Amino acid sequence: MKVLVIHNLHRKGSASGDDQVFRDETALLEEGGIEVIRYTAGNDEFDNVGILGKVLTTFGMLWSFKHYRAVRRIIRKNNPDLVHIHTFFPLLSPSILYAAKREGKKVVATLHDTRFICPCSTSLRGDKICNRCGDGRYFRMVKYGCFKGSRLQSFIVAFIFKVHRKLGSFYKQIDRYIVLNNNQIRLLKKIGFDESKIVKKYNFVPDQKVSSAGSAELGLPDRYVVFYGRIGEEKGVRVLMKIWEGLDLIPLVIMGGGPLEDELKSWASGRDNVRYLGYTQHDRCLEIVKGGEFVMFPSIWYEGCSMVEIETESLGKALVATDLGFSHEAIKDGSNGFKVKLGDVAGFRERVLQLWNDPELCRRMGENARADYEKKYRPGDNLRQLKAIYEGLLGQKKGVVLNDDVRQNKELVSVIIPTHNRADMITASINSILDQDYTNLEVIVVDDGSTDNTDEVVARIKDARLRYFKYPESRGANYARNYGIKEAKGEYIAFNDSDDTWHKNKLSVQLSAMKEAGVLFSFCKKRTLVNGIWEALPNDLSYDGIIAKEDLFISSKVGTQCIVAKRECFDHEMFDEELPRSQDFELTIRMARRYDILFVDEELVDCFYSAKSITSNTAAGIKSYEMIINKHRDIYDKYPEVKRSWLMLLADQKYLAGLDYKKEYKEALKIRFSVRDYVKYLANVFGIMVPVRRLYRILSPRYKIQK
Repeated sequence: MKVLVIHNLHRKGSASGDDQVFRDETALLEEGGIEVIRYTAGNDEFDNVGILGKVLTTFGMLWSFKHYRAVRRIIRKNNPDLVHIHTFFPLLSPSILYAAKREGKKVVATLHDTRFICPCSTSLRGDKICNRCGDGRYFRMVKYGCFKGSRLQSFIVAFIFKVHRKLGSFYKQIDRYIVLNNNQIRLLKKIGFDESKIVKKYNFVPDQKVSSAGSAELGLPDRYVVFYGRIGEEKGVRVLMKIWEGLDLIPLVIMGGGPLEDELKSWASGRDNVRYLGYTQHDRCLEIVKGGEFVMFPSIWYEGCSMVEIETESLGKALVATDLGFSHEAIKDGSNGFKVKLGDVAGFRERVLQLWNDPELCRRMGENARADYEKKYRPGDNLRQLKAIYEGLLGQKKGVVLNDDVRQNKELVSVIIPTHNRADMITASINSILDQDYTNLEVIVVDDGSTDNTDEVVARIKDARLRYFKYPESRGANYARNYGIKEAKGEYIAFNDSDDTWHKNKLSVQLSAMKEAGVLFSFCKKRTLVNGIWEALPNDLSYDGIIAKEDLFISSKVGTQCIVAKRECFDHEMFDEELPRSQDFELTIRMARRYDILFVDEELVDCFYSAKSITSNTAAGIKSYEMIINKHRDIYDKYPEVKRSWLMLLADQKYLAGLDYKKEYKEALKIRFSVRDYVKYLANVFGIMVPVRRLYRILSPRYKIQK
């Protein structure tokens, strides 16, 4: 594969995270066997031209003919498979998007910040969070001088973004948006970006061997706290100064450069417990961080995927950070660090003192931080996700490279099939498992009191790997699954339903992916056939990788038929036998509390829903969602988006059952209003939701008519 990667570099010497990501990611792609063509412009170019050059460059921010022509020439000469853009502002301009599309290339854009919502990219007005320009009324920037404190520059930037909003440049010319956290997804959805184009991928940092020798050479104290990164307002530098005005006995070491350098230097010079080292060479900087107790991160803006934070975790150090943006999902409060409300100086001091006075807690949190890094921010995982994004966009999904243990069929897999009166369907289900290219398996059929001839049908299948159990009275599918788990002999557990079938390579693909990622629990994509129309589910995930826990809490993404997990997972959690439906969703919630959950973005199961399916039983659906809300009330109360989603799911089931659903819809829309959901609510009110859904299935490219 060949990729053209484009980036607008910051000025030399700037501690820019997106510059670092561009350099590291392109090098990683090359190490992974992908040919990379780089095209860059640097902001220093603006400084090195005269007045006329500056005027022409400013006009070029709206549309750069120079870079438009250059990108088209490069594409014609090198014929890359796709174009990946990191940052286009200010010099490259949105013209490069049009250049790539004019040459017929797919475009991937990594959104390192919130520039599509706030043209200044910071979502700040002064020191306060502001996303008002998400409505497209950019000229309010002029009134406040939002861009670099200049009304003239604010006018120019507002004009540029107004024109390209009218043209739909950022909506129509980009095929895939790579975002770095859940907050970005929320903001983009709110202003109308196509959710199906959005994928989340964290940044990464190399796993470097770092000693703490640098701190000793500089004569730093035996114990100290660290702040490092850009010395700017948005990084919370002024907040940091206020915090340390009440911490005279705790040494603080600060590294970095930026616009507030002089102010910080003056402040630090009057304090014996503060050392400001200025810009520090990266290797030496890491040595100093390694020698510290923990790292401060009082940022006041929406960080994308902070390189400082993930680098800190890679060094095994805890963080005390603002509960905002990336930090909100990256830090588990009390585990790998502490989260403090935006601007809460007293709260920051309290957490600093808590860690400083408890070295054992500090050490423990550092170990947890290191473990978090190993799970989420390693180069290998990132390369796999990037390749999956590229291949998915190009329609060239290549699948997982088989692990040696999988090739050798080393470990036994127990596949459990609960059944009840499915004699006409179960043979296809069983055979699809026995025909797997991974052969070291057993099939456990648990007959939940069938009154048809299921036992005779199963008996006709002659295979020593097949085991059949039956009890006289029906006790539900969840009881049957738990019964099968207790009978299972395998090191891995998997499930199928008696009316569904597996693709031949399901086990080999999932087992290999699990071993590569080092996880205990995985699920794959499935195809569902309803009324002659195929749908691939989940349809809101488009890359392989470990899925954020909050994403798994929001809605059901994991089908029971798609699960492959280590046996030990079920030593702690089994299916809730009181739950009539959505057992896969509820089990996933409990599993996600304990384990990382891997998604394999490949359709490996075919599901056939019918009138007999429990999935079509709305009464069971209502009872199940009410039980899930009550059982996981802590999650329901903690995450507003989870609460909103669960209310919408319950409302949908009540609507289909002909019950009053308006209370749940209205409460959900109060949490976050969206035009799409309001239209859905109105369609329900006027009784046209079912035909609308049917039409959507026919017209949407996500669905395929069964031939």
